[in-house]
Amino acid sequence: MVELQKQFFFEGYVQIHMEPNSDYEKLCSLRKSNYLTEEKVKAHRDWIQVYDSTYDFSYDSVLDNDILLRILHSQQIPQFINELVGGEMLLGDLVYRKTFKSTSYMDWHRDTYLDKNGNLVGRTPPLVKMAYYPVNNGISTVQLKIIPRTHNRFIGNYYLDKIQTLLPTKLSINSSDDSLVIFNSAIYHSAGSDAGSMGAERIIYNFCSPGQIQTFEKRKELNERYIAFAK
Repeated sequence: MVELQKQFFFEGYVQIHMEPNSDYEKLCSLRKSNYLTEEKVKAHRDWIQVYDSTYDFSYDSVLDNDILLRILHSQQIPQFINELVGGEMLLGDLVYRKTFKSTSYMDWHRDTYLDKNGNLVGRTPPLVKMAYYPVNNGISTVQLKIIPRTHNRFIGNYYLDKIQTLLPTKLSINSSDDSLVIFNSAIYHSAGSDAGSMGAERIIYNFCSPGQIQTFEKRKELNERYIAFAK
């Protein structure tokens, strides 16, 4: 764990593997039941469009499918996250998303940053994100790009800070059925652009400090279920 802690602090991300178990199989079953074309996703009541050709599982659908939470506990993710960051973390939100875009639906950005007027935008401390990018159509494709170490490298001017996205030191994260990526959300990152005809999936978990949980008031039931599963 010490080496992972060092990597997370210095590089801003780590990757870990999922262990096969019954909850992992149930998560795969949920994914298979939602293996739909964009036309069918558009017409499906469980999915809500959030960006161009990009859709999120509705909040009610997330609550109706508690495997999305159970998988965290059966994989011992809460304990791992807490140890990784050196303190208690809670689940603020989770997003089950499908995108059919051939270009990135979210280009280079930080979730916490200084805007053009020097105002702080986003949550502080930055959220810790964990993302699962399963393989679709049997082909592993790039689903996330990050620029390591930029979570610790801020330039006070919005435009000058953006120059860092031109750096060649970018890391590509490919889809994988048994791999998770955990990263500091203040790091420069962008969504992958290789969706394919059946779309690309991601399940994104946003972890926050206990003092930030009230900023997720609309996800209160999800927060409480996360805590209850840990008991």
